[in-house]
Amino acid sequence: MNWGKGIILAMGLFISFIVVLIVIFFSNRIDLVSENYYEQEISYESEILARQNWQQSQSEVAFELGEEHLSVKLPEIEGVTSYKLELYRPNDIEKDLLFEINDTKTFLIDRKQLEPGQYEYKIRAAGNGKEYLNSGKYYVK
Repeated sequence: MNWGKGIILAMGLFISFIVVLIVIFFSNRIDLVSENYYEQEISYESEILARQNWQQSQSEVAFELGEEHLSVKLPEIEGVTSYKLELYRPNDIEKDLLFEINDTKTFLIDRKQLEPGQYEYKIRAAGNGKEYLNSGKYYVK
C-alpha cells in the first residue's frame, strides 16, 4: 500500500467516526427541566426565601420504597394543609409527575407510575403567609 491509499483510508475512517458520533449524540433525548426556565430564574429570590422557611421549620421528608408503592411522609408544618409534590425525570420530560396533596401527611404513589432511575423532587407548601420549598434527588430501584 502506498501513502495515497493510506491517507484516503485514514480520512475515510475519520469521517465515518465523526458520522457515527453525530448519530449517537442526536439519538439521545435531552430535555430541559422546565419550559419556562428564564421566568423561573427571575423569581428565584422568592424560591430562596421558601427554602429558608423550610429549613427554619426543621422539617424532614421521608421516602420509603415498598414493593407496590412509594410512600412519601410529609412533615407537620404549622398552618400548612396542602402540599404540591413535583417529580422530575431528568432524562425524559414525559415521565414527570405532579401531585396535589391535601389534608394528609402520608401519600402513596403507585410503583407502576415510577420507572427505575433518578428523580428530582420539589415539595412546595404555603401557610401562615409563608411559602415553603424542599428539593432533592431520589433514586427508584
